[in-house]
Amino acid sequence: MPSGPATPHPLPVGIGRAGAGHAGARYVPLRVHGHHSFLAGVDAPAALLQRANSLGLPALALTDIDHCAGAVELIQAAELLQGARPIIGAELSDPSGRPGRAICLVESQEGWRNLCRLLSARQLGADPGDADAELTGPEGFDLIDALREWNEGLILLVDHPRLLLGLMGRLPARQVLAALSPAALTKRSPRARWGSRNTHLDPSARERLNAERARLLEAESEATPLDPDKTPPPARAFDAEELLDAARATGFAAVAVPDVYHAAPGGRDDHELRAAIRAGALLCELPMEWTAPLPSHLPAHAELCALFDGVPDVPGPWPVETNGVEPALVARTRAVAEACQYTPELCQAHFPSIDLEGGESPYSALCSHAFDGARERYKPLRPEVIRRLDHELSTIDRLGFAPYFLLCERIARWASEVEIP
Repeated sequence: MPSGPATPHPLPVGIGRAGAGHAGARYVPLRVHGHHSFLAGVDAPAALLQRANSLGLPALALTDIDHCAGAVELIQAAELLQGARPIIGAELSDPSGRPGRAICLVESQEGWRNLCRLLSARQLGADPGDADAELTGPEGFDLIDALREWNEGLILLVDHPRLLLGLMGRLPARQVLAALSPAALTKRSPRARWGSRNTHLDPSARERLNAERARLLEAESEATPLDPDKTPPPARAFDAEELLDAARATGFAAVAVPDVYHAAPGGRDDHELRAAIRAGALLCELPMEWTAPLPSHLPAHAELCALFDGVPDVPGPWPVETNGVEPALVARTRAVAEACQYTPELCQAHFPSIDLEGGESPYSALCSHAFDGARERYKPLRPEVIRRLDHELSTIDRLGFAPYFLLCERIARWASEVEIP
């Protein structure tokens, strides 16, 4: 996986050092799915960036479901278009089918490494880089446990109280935010009224709220496991007031996060067609819950501000200044985007390190393997064989490929041990 230094990318106009709302500022979409979210997302990364540029958005986070296959294409398209800055991330689902998704945004090189570990573990059940890991498949993956283990260098946006409660006290408050989608604003019950219950001022109220949420979420946890052979469907929006209350109680901030599956409003038909193909259903019989909640396009800044107008803020450790018109939940998207400046360096090979005993280097270990093989194959060992080996080993060392050759040897040996032909 790429692990080089961050690729320099200047902050576009409209992003300030404190994430303050000011004239010309625009929000940053932090949960965008492209066509790499197979049979769910519609557009290529370039098309999403073009839409962002037309709306004057300063950056865009591509967060495909359970993988980051579009990351390279996003970075390349951003360099070509010279507009919205790319933010690397992914949306993680729980294979058990339990509610809640985590949008993982990369802050640093270590965050990129941890995102790759999370995505590998989501498919295999554990980190394949751990020699003692048992790769039992997706059923061995628990979303909350994985986020607790591999979170350094990541900002986590979560869309369900279950995840806020599971991460409370385990991660720094700055590292987790409640992701409030426009669709969540329509799920309020008739009794709901915007306003704080001040649970952050009353520890006993916080405890009661946590117990209430735990009972509710335990009942919701009886979910059908996701199909491991298909991209999970779009996440369902959770009640906005409940999510805001959970953010207050746990000490996390909230942020406006439109859940985008196509660039323009006209892409909805294409999204629904893909959802029908995925489900093997007729369009006329397609249940709405199999598609992304509305709105599912990349909204303009004014459109998003209108949607979140009057929604109370939960600042947590992410206070922002606003211009009096822009909701704080929208302004906070820029502050989060400012923290996510890292993009992996492309066009370079980065091989994993190899643990060796006795102070050996990858080159010396490879030489030992090569000469052992030569002695076994060539009897007697002739000078021209030694010269050829010296030339090839020196070339491998100069190019930095020695760890790669040792890794291939270990894979081949393991395959032989488990009788893979």
